[in-house]
Amino acid sequence: MKFLALKRRLGGVGEIFLFSYLIIVISIAIVATLTGYPIVTALASSPALLMHGEWWRLITSAFVIDGPALPQLVAIAVLGSFAIYFGGSWTFWSTAITGHIVGTLLSYAGVAGLWLVDRASAVRFITDPDYGVSLIWCAALGAFCAAVWFGDRGSWSRPVKPWLVAMAVSIMVVVTLYSDKLEAVQHATAFVIGFAIVGATDKARILHKHHRRRGSQARLQRSS
Repeated sequence: MKFLALKRRLGGVGEIFLFSYLIIVISIAIVATLTGYPIVTALASSPALLMHGEWWRLITSAFVIDGPALPQLVAIAVLGSFAIYFGGSWTFWSTAITGHIVGTLLSYAGVAGLWLVDRASAVRFITDPDYGVSLIWCAALGAFCAAVWFGDRGSWSRPVKPWLVAMAVSIMVVVTLYSDKLEAVQHATAFVIGFAIVGATDKARILHKHHRRRGSQARLQRSS
């Protein structure tokens, strides 16, 4: 009972953080649209800026939207709420933050490979502003896919709802195909990280329940 109460309390805190995050993202988008103030450039990241020591942009870039705003905000709100309710605040926020940062850094590391095949694109990518809201919801989508795949049955052979898994993977494939070369790496990496974190968490929970069940059966056999 104490654990469930703590989980509900942390879930409430996670929802507050999620709501606050969305309000900040919306506010930044409104300020940029209405005033023309270059707040997007001031917060965005890029390989060049990180090489100059501005590592804090890995965090601030997660508050800047690139592309259609409404679908991305809805995706974060829905997938974030789902992840917090079923997996807990720690699962969602660790997934979102790790997916955003690792996905960004891996794509930046890929600049060297891009330089060998497309030098013009590499030069542009090094200096162009990079935005991170899409990585948040890509990581959340991966977490959703893992939660549906593994489910509560403890099955590691097939998904609980195959059509939901297919839908999540299809969305990720479309997003990846319509992204720039290194942005595609960011999005795919964030999705895989989200899937892996929830999958590992769920596997640990399943193994724990399995050991508890075997322990209970062994005690019953000894008592009989």
